[in-house]
Amino acid sequence: MLITNKYNHWLPKLFKVGAVTIGSTIYYAINNPPLWLRVHEEVHVVQYDEYGVLGYLFKYVSDYLKNRFKGMKHQEAYRNIPFEIEAFAAQAKIPNSPQ
Repeated sequence: MLITNKYNHWLPKLFKVGAVTIGSTIYYAINNPPLWLRVHEEVHVVQYDEYGVLGYLFKYVSDYLKNRFKGMKHQEAYRNIPFEIEAFAAQAKIPNSPQ
């Protein structure tokens, strides 16, 4: 699968995050993202490929909302989305990656 990378893009800056992935395109907030961030986002590309764009987005948002309805604050709800758990697990294998 071909991955398209867009650097210094406005989309992740809008959400105040390092990157946003939509389908097979990764939008980075900076020009030279660290390896751990590239690995994290590439996991999302694989997930999009498996679920399709609409399926991925529906599951991502519904899992986040379920977590919020369980009483989790934003960051906890985000970190407990199954797609994010998988991406953070891959990221954790990279030396010096933040957790």
